[in-house]
Amino acid sequence: MIESGALDVTIVIPAFNEAKRLPRTLDSLIAWIKVRPERFEVIVVDDGSTDNTASLAQAYSTVTFVSLPENAGKGAAVRYGMLRGQGALILMMDADLATPMSEFDVLKESIMSGADVAIGSRPLRTSRLSVRQPILRELAGRMFNFIVRLVSGLPFRDTQCGFKLWRSVAAKNCFGICLIDGFAFDVESLVVAKALGYAIVEIGVSWAHQPGAAAFGSASSYVHHALKMIVDTVAIRWNHRAVRRV
Repeated sequence: MIESGALDVTIVIPAFNEAKRLPRTLDSLIAWIKVRPERFEVIVVDDGSTDNTASLAQAYSTVTFVSLPENAGKGAAVRYGMLRGQGALILMMDADLATPMSEFDVLKESIMSGADVAIGSRPLRTSRLSVRQPILRELAGRMFNFIVRLVSGLPFRDTQCGFKLWRSVAAKNCFGICLIDGFAFDVESLVVAKALGYAIVEIGVSWAHQPGAAAFGSASSYVHHALKMIVDTVAIRWNHRAVRRV
């Protein structure tokens, strides 16, 4: 059973310099919502973009657009949206639509069966990758996941897939005490959810690599973010050492 809310589903989309990819995603998303039975709200959280992401998103009358005053990090943008969502379920999805909306029902089914958090995953046997990441990024992702599992104690094969569905109460309880503003926010939210006793399931989804992420525009930028994620992952265990089950 899903707790009642002002709306059925909130969709939170963090965006940083996503002018090239966001319109296609919003067009597809709005078309998908039109044939759905649920009541939706879509929140785009602009993380201090310097391109015309803001003006493009504001052109959609059915989308709630909010903008952080400066670039704070993907974690800060997601946290802002998750804490303000009014839906009984809250979906966090990336602006590139790498995971198609057809996978929503797969995650929702797990929530209906009793899970509090359903996370999309790319390396499971049930995952379907039509376009893989560049080999170096894929290897780096595997290494990061090894470190995450070693340091955090999380059992999941993929913490970074940008397609996660939360019960509202779990999302607000967890993101309300999260601290990480950068890309390791996924790890932190799952560490907190696990510590609070929420049921988390990992589900293989369809996924296709979408080039053009602003944050990873260069090799040096990618290395910087990867190292920062490792440092933040170590900090997460210390920051939330006192969190206990609800």
